[in-house]
Amino acid sequence: MVVRALDASAYTGQISPSVWPQLKAAGIEVFIPQIYGGGPGGTGPNPQLTNHVRGAIAGGLKVFSGYTWPPYKWEDAAVYWRSHLPDVPLGVMWLDVEAGAGVQHAHERGLASVGIPAGVYASRHTWQVEMDNDLTFGHLPLWVAYYAPGPWPTVLPKSPSILPVGWNPEQVKAWQWLGTTTLRDEQFDLNVVSESLIPQEEDMDATQDQRLKNVEQGIKSISAMMQGGNLSISLIKTADKPEWYALYLTEASVWVRRHVPDPRTAILMGLDGPPRI
Repeated sequence: MVVRALDASAYTGQISPSVWPQLKAAGIEVFIPQIYGGGPGGTGPNPQLTNHVRGAIAGGLKVFSGYTWPPYKWEDAAVYWRSHLPDVPLGVMWLDVEAGAGVQHAHERGLASVGIPAGVYASRHTWQVEMDNDLTFGHLPLWVAYYAPGPWPTVLPKSPSILPVGWNPEQVKAWQWLGTTTLRDEQFDLNVVSESLIPQEEDMDATQDQRLKNVEQGIKSISAMMQGGNLSISLIKTADKPEWYALYLTEASVWVRRHVPDPRTAILMGLDGPPRI
């Protein structure tokens, strides 16, 4: 099963809060924002990210992923998301393969190191041009671009003639089936997304329960490390759940600000600022 989804970039500009409930009423369930990419001011962080995501969520749409171009800017994108939307989990970062920019396994590994799953956005043509039909990325979820004007699709594409080489149909999780389209006087691309990609409420509850358990363990661990004077980034990275540190005591956050010289590292690892519960 699929649900209807929209994506938008900085070119869309600010979107009025009144638009999102209308889109929801029209059957749109999911929004995929641009995190980093092209816009009126050039290539960089999307200045409309917060406006788009907050508006979509307030209007009843689900936001659990975002896209980045070029893919090697994944770190900037992760920092930007977590610093502007610290309470919104990023379930997938789609690495946009097109316009002279390919993807590397180092990007996938980098995202995994900060707890963000990677996905690939590509068309069959761009994958051939930018990646020479590399077969080693087919394990990642695919957001395929293939334009087929008509009514809203009710299934994801399965034909090998549509998919980038190296992916089987089971890995196709989203389909951008129509480009720039005006809806409620705003511009979006039209997509359908697999329901299997959407986090379920019970999964989110279970994740929160686990996070709270990690916090409890984290309090004990961090106290021991701080007292022993041996707290280090390497220890944090090897913890079962690095994000527990972001939920930790104010004293620990102060300690991090004093001892982690690179604020980007702190943000990526969820160690910045006051505890977020």
